[in-house]
Amino acid sequence: MLVNPEINSCDVSIELKNILDNCVALKELRFFDGELLFYTSIENRGSKPKEQDYQEQKHGLRVLELDNVLTSAEMFSHLSFRCRGLEYMELKSTSIQSVIGTSGRIPLLLLDMSYSSFKVLKLFDIRCTLSEDQLLESRFIKLILLSQLKDSRSSNEKKKCTDSSSADITHPFRNLTWFKLFHEIEDDVDTDMRLRQLPEQESRIISKYCRSSDLRESDNFLKTNTWLNGELSQDLESDIQDGYVELRCKKIARCHTS
Repeated sequence: MLVNPEINSCDVSIELKNILDNCVALKELRFFDGELLFYTSIENRGSKPKEQDYQEQKHGLRVLELDNVLTSAEMFSHLSFRCRGLEYMELKSTSIQSVIGTSGRIPLLLLDMSYSSFKVLKLFDIRCTLSEDQLLESRFIKLILLSQLKDSRSSNEKKKCTDSSSADITHPFRNLTWFKLFHEIEDDVDTDMRLRQLPEQESRIISKYCRSSDLRESDNFLKTNTWLNGELSQDLESDIQDGYVELRCKKIARCHTS
């Protein structure tokens, strides 16, 4: 029985469901140079999991490493749901595609892994794209947010949140870190993508904008509190309008980006 296979340089499309259904003893999966998707058929790509997909048997996969792989947001959602013990994930030269969604007024690519508690999460050279339709041109997303369940914090952190008058009790996830993707060599699109952690002040402004439910209120907030005061760069303004990626987890103990 397969326990820790490495699939290398095969240039094939693999359906996640088939791997989990047929390799029940799988603990570690390393996949290089190919496609790992929820649905591999052209007509179903980008489709959301069906109700019966969430009734399938849970799986004991604990480690996932992807290198030079094309995948989808739906794959991560199903992976997290079925593999509750997943604790190590490394994404290297990984392209993630999805059909557009919205969070209020700006595009959102949600990687919903809210069943996953990662001991180690590694993100290297990832590329995320959104499109309004699978046949239309995709937009490249440069902003990435890591978030985790509020209940996954320590008791001291929970007390601080309870004592804070600004605590948002309506949203079950809290923002951990904002990153911006950039090319290793400026203006050279063929170079690797790197992640730069955004400063706390910029992260706070972007978070408030993304959480706002009123478009006019958000636009007014940005105009009066950010660029007029030089708090955000002009290129970051453009990045926000293009949308953002949110990797939403139950818990992230350690995250490495270099």
